[in-house]
Amino acid sequence: MSSITDIILITMINDGNNDQDKSKTANADLISNYIKQNTPLSGLIKVEPYAGEKQSMQCDIFMCATNNLNTAGLIELFNHIQWQDPDCVQLMLKQEADDAFSIHTPVQVYPG
Repeated sequence: MSSITDIILITMINDGNNDQDKSKTANADLISNYIKQNTPLSGLIKVEPYAGEKQSMQCDIFMCATNNLNTAGLIELFNHIQWQDPDCVQLMLKQEADDAFSIHTPVQVYPG
């Protein structure tokens, strides 16, 4: 039986990219790689370039739909990533039977 999950990830522009190549999205790539490892032929696609002709979005937006994804594992990974600006990050998930997206923000763990 299939179980489709819609995923939207919003991050600060180039979050996690520490080199000059502005096409890299290191933290989003970690999540995309997890999705690809768990659901072949799926992965996040950067979509904010399609949002406007003359104006740029003030964030990076990634989307995909997956089948039979371990969403608990995805949320755990999401919470362990060291986001550049955690206040600018949202992970939205919608299961096939859900009416709306659940919205997750990174759980910040501070050294004690």
